[in-house]
Amino acid sequence: MSSLTVYKASAGSGKTFTLAVAYIKLLVANPASYRNILAVTFTNKATEEMKTRILSQLYGISRGLAESDDYLKKIALETQMAEDDIRKAASAALSLLIHNYDYFHVETIDTFFQSVLRNLARELDLSANLRVELNDTAVENQAVDLMIEELDRKSPLFSWIVRFIMENIDKNNSWNIIGSVKDFGRMIFNDQYREIGKAVNEKLSDSRFLTSYRTKLQAEEIAAREILKETSSEFFRLIGKYGIQEEDFKGGQRSGIQKYFHRLAEDDLSDRNFIPKTVANCMESEENWVAKTNKNRDLIIRAARESLMPLLERAEKERTTAATIVNSVAATLKNINNLRLLRDIENKVKEMNAEANRFLLSDTQHLLRMMINDSDSPFIFEKIGTHLNHIMIDEFQDTSVVQWNNFKVLLGECLSHAKTTPPGVTDNLIVGDIKQSIYRWRAGEWSLLSNIAEAFPGYSVNVESLDTNYRSEQNIIRFNNAFFRSAIAAEFANESNTDQNNAQQINTAYADVEQKTIKREAKGLVSVRLLPAEGYEENTFAILADTIHELLQRGVRQRDIAILLRSNRYIPVLANYFTECHPDINIVSDEAFRLDHSVAVCCIIDALRYLYGGDDVLTRACLTKKYSLATGNDTFSGSQMTNMKDQGDNLLPEEYTAHQEELKELPLFELCEELLHIFRLDRMKEDGAYICAFFDYLNAYIKDMSADVAGFLREWDENLHSRTIQTDDIDGLRIISIHKSKGLEFDNVIIPFCDWKLELYGNNIWCHPAVEPFSQLPLIPISYSPTLAKSIYADDYKYEHMQNTIDNLNLLYVAFTRPKKNLFVVGKRNAAGTRSMLIEQSLVETAQSLKGATIEGKDDNSTELTFTYGEFCPGKTKEEDKKSGNVFLKQDISVAATIEHHEIPLEFRQSNNSKKFIQENNGEEQEENTEPKADYISTGNILHQIFSGIKTAADVESELDRFEAEGILYGDNLDREKLQSLLNGYLTGNELVADWFSPRWTLFNECTIICEETDEKTGKKEIVARRPDRVMKDGDEVVVVDFKFGKPNEKYATQVRQYIGYLRQMGYANVRGYIWYVFRKEIKEVEK
Repeated sequence: MSSLTVYKASAGSGKTFTLAVAYIKLLVANPASYRNILAVTFTNKATEEMKTRILSQLYGISRGLAESDDYLKKIALETQMAEDDIRKAASAALSLLIHNYDYFHVETIDTFFQSVLRNLARELDLSANLRVELNDTAVENQAVDLMIEELDRKSPLFSWIVRFIMENIDKNNSWNIIGSVKDFGRMIFNDQYREIGKAVNEKLSDSRFLTSYRTKLQAEEIAAREILKETSSEFFRLIGKYGIQEEDFKGGQRSGIQKYFHRLAEDDLSDRNFIPKTVANCMESEENWVAKTNKNRDLIIRAARESLMPLLERAEKERTTAATIVNSVAATLKNINNLRLLRDIENKVKEMNAEANRFLLSDTQHLLRMMINDSDSPFIFEKIGTHLNHIMIDEFQDTSVVQWNNFKVLLGECLSHAKTTPPGVTDNLIVGDIKQSIYRWRAGEWSLLSNIAEAFPGYSVNVESLDTNYRSEQNIIRFNNAFFRSAIAAEFANESNTDQNNAQQINTAYADVEQKTIKREAKGLVSVRLLPAEGYEENTFAILADTIHELLQRGVRQRDIAILLRSNRYIPVLANYFTECHPDINIVSDEAFRLDHSVAVCCIIDALRYLYGGDDVLTRACLTKKYSLATGNDTFSGSQMTNMKDQGDNLLPEEYTAHQEELKELPLFELCEELLHIFRLDRMKEDGAYICAFFDYLNAYIKDMSADVAGFLREWDENLHSRTIQTDDIDGLRIISIHKSKGLEFDNVIIPFCDWKLELYGNNIWCHPAVEPFSQLPLIPISYSPTLAKSIYADDYKYEHMQNTIDNLNLLYVAFTRPKKNLFVVGKRNAAGTRSMLIEQSLVETAQSLKGATIEGKDDNSTELTFTYGEFCPGKTKEEDKKSGNVFLKQDISVAATIEHHEIPLEFRQSNNSKKFIQENNGEEQEENTEPKADYISTGNILHQIFSGIKTAADVESELDRFEAEGILYGDNLDREKLQSLLNGYLTGNELVADWFSPRWTLFNECTIICEETDEKTGKKEIVARRPDRVMKDGDEVVVVDFKFGKPNEKYATQVRQYIGYLRQMGYANVRGYIWYVFRKEIKEVEK
């Protein structure tokens, strides 16, 4: 029986090395085993890195390269094989991999499941040529836009949206709800909604349900408030009975206990509204109800002991219960109208996908989950097209629950295989690190890594920790060990006050946070500065610039410095700051290489807008500005160009302004090419890569979508403008988000603005109410806020809060473990509710535990807090040769992308589509006395194509449109009107024909039947393809029809009989066949 090894790989612990060694060990044991290994990662970049690592080390081991000695020695040590044997096996495995590269299954998890999906297309009732869409958001945005455009005043959806708008206006929010509807609509892609959304929609299908549901919840709130009002009234009746005045209570009218009972009848039932200190004192002792000097002290003490204290205790319990109900009702009803919209958005998305033959990538996992459903059958393996014996999963902490449920079946099957594994070889492998789980917004579930052994009871599951950091200098590792030890203790203490179980999860996640080091010298610098709030942003920029210039003066290359940011919003801000204030610093970031940063590309886009947008002065000004920049003649400001009015067109090329109508007639791709030429943008050599990338994206858009300018401009505004180009390894300082930095390493890391908020209240989460009547809806979207802690959604709130806590701690861990040599951190002092607060809480203890660490300003909260540990560690001061004898590790050669425009004279050539209609009747013998043939087109061939291409008679119009567009119908002999008349007569003149072209049939138009037949000449059997004109299916009934336009011939009947036979062999028992002689208006049924 196979085994499973789980590696918990902390940052810099050689995860890729471990994976590559495990893979190569399997190949060394059996060079042909690559066919039976599946290794999955989570990004394309990681996939390419893994493939390159395996191939390069196989090559290095087989050729005896020194750079592969670490791999060779590791494999020899663990397998006990001789080094010569390992080299021979590596050479054989490399040869097999290269010659059978399609079976080298190292791929992303999405790629793997897409291949499974395509192989399961028939079982899932999907088209084999479906297009997988990666951008869920773009599809959802388009669905909302279409849904709004198609609104009918009489539809319930119109009423719901109007109500939503009015509610927004009542709350002083914008009446324009499109943006918020789109944001909320993305919840349909959440895993929880996919699992239970069907049950929710079944409830909402009853138009009366939500009204009834709302009424029940409001009744609960009213009842709870009535109880409090009655309790409040009872208090005042009691004090009246005892003859006590309100001002007699301790605290008087301002803060006496009577205020508590007044507020019971108010809307706000939160703790802060109920003078908690006074309530606690009064519940503790009756003497706390009245001041010692009050003349009625004895009376009030007696009243408190006999009646008022029991009433207060009861009231506080009732208030807590009522607050839970009120908070729950408010939270539930807040998004209840939006829930109606989700169903319509989801239906519109499905409708659009069906029309476009498109399948959302995010739907793949759930569809497969429904298909697999915990089955342990090898059926899925058969559909993969290979038999798997070994599975390796990288970055497991980013796996979602649905992905794991699907993979668990495959991994369980591998574990069940009875096979003998050579010593030291790992059968199945999972690598992950909870501390680096930062993609929860992609549904990653870090807790899965802690519970893998429970998923495979009875199997051998070995858990090992990779606890040595090979990346960072000794001081960086020591600092992180001490800092996170202190930070975890602080987080544990904070969380223990509210939930002990959640607090324990922090300790579990970070149990292996401390790492060993292989570095013998204590090198590396850590600098942490927490600045006062006043002037925080300006001072952070100044410190950032000073730090970078100091590093450059020490000989550090710009490419060895990285700035990590929590949010992308700071990237353009920082880039602009350095461009304006420190032009000597070259900034490199993904944001810097976006398509909309190219003058040439933006010029094409503005030219399209102005061409189709009418006389838009602002668009013309933008275009003119871009054109002047492109030609190097930037002499006018934007405002000047806007004010030029009629003279504005004079600044644009005459080829553009004088020929706009002709330009509009060009197809989209050719139009953009022409604009490139007209505006002389091909002369902008520095924009060559941008222009090439733009046309690549344009071509992909035209391939998948309709080629209309408006649609393309909308796609540009929503998605394409932010696409980036591939760039050379430029010597520049890198600005990158913490999320994108995962898996990377830099000599020097600077983390400014390390004060991000920990809790983002207002985001919607899916909750499962378990209390009646709330539970009548199985799933409800709830806005995340602290009030949920005092509601029926308290458990959901605690879970989300715990996830946020781990996420924010992991972000800090990922950021702090990127540097190899030096780390610089800048945050804010006394910033409660931000990440800086935990840093501030932990630094004092960290400094105490690290010999040589210093901390200044800890006793004065108004000044800067400065922590320093270690000494600066220099890096490379000049470019070192990175030549390698490994052919798989050769450096890429940069090639400049150049654009050239060539005028190509056009000449008319007959299209393939029209050419095939010139042939005469497909070899059929022409019928006598039929209508004359067209000079260049056979009527029979056209009719044959139409009958084969339409599903019902209603499709004739669109088919004729296509024929006209392709140039098939033109001239005087056979125009559209004549053909339309012929078709109407043929399709309606016979009841049987009318039935064939009715909507009741499932149609298989000209589908190929692959079959085996005996060749009449050679007598040998051969595989042939047969294609009936029309095959229709309705229940158990199957009908096959061939269209003929010449004289009757017995060979046609023989042909149809063959079709009938083949269909019967496929399992269809009730099959009928017909020959339709169209011109003769005769139908002949073929005997079976």
